[in-house]
Formats: sequence, C-alpha cells, structure tokens
Amino acid sequence: MQAIQTRLILPTAKDTNQYIKASCDARTHVVLWLDNVCMEGNHLNAAKELCALLGWKYTAITSGSFGGDFYHTLKWRY
Repeated sequence: MQAIQTRLILPTAKDTNQYIKASCDARTHVVLWLDNVCMEGNHLNAAKELCALLGWKYTAITSGSFGGDFYHTLKWRY
C-alpha cells in the first residue's frame, strides 16, 4: 500500500490562487483549487492526478483531516 498526503496551500501576496499539494514518497504534485468542488473533492482530485502522473491504478480510501491535511490510502488494482 502507498499513502498520499494532500495539503491546502493558501494564497499569498504574489499569487491569489489556492492550491492542493499532493505528496508521497515517489513524487509531489501541485493542483489548482477548483471553486466548484467541495474541500474533500479537491483533495481527492489532487491525489488522483498524482496517481495518474505515476501511472498507478488504485482504489483510494480517504480519511479525515488532521490539522487540515487529508490522507489517501491506496489499494492497488491489477
């Protein structure tokens, strides 16, 4: 199993957009926040995009947040 952590990146003075950062041992990927999607949906979307970049096929199990972060445990599909 592999786990992905997603974290909200808040706007700054130079960049007014919000992002979601998806991280695992293999790679990190940053995704633009989508205003028409709920918070959990944005986090799951970032995890899915990271998996797509890595070529992983999986079923994701998303857990609640701790300190604003979400954790997605991946069960591999073959």
